[in-house]
Amino acid sequence: ARAAMRKMVKRLLKKYKYPPEDYEMAISTVISQCEMWTDNVDAEPVPAPTVFAYSYEREELGKVAEDRVGYGNKN
Repeated sequence: ARAAMRKMVKRLLKKYKYPPEDYEMAISTVISQCEMWTDNVDAEPVPAPTVFAYSYEREELGKVAEDRVGYGNKN
């Protein structure tokens, strides 16, 4: 499995023109991240964030910026 993963990662690195001199570091990083990910499969799942629906009043939409002030005015 590890050899197949190395082969897939190497293909992707070539496809996206990753510098060849950094292949080994990138491959080992990806493999170690995958190993850490599989070690945490038994961990408790993180709950999804709560989504809030925002409400607004129609009058709030009328003005989206400050009033225009001419250049040089100090008001």
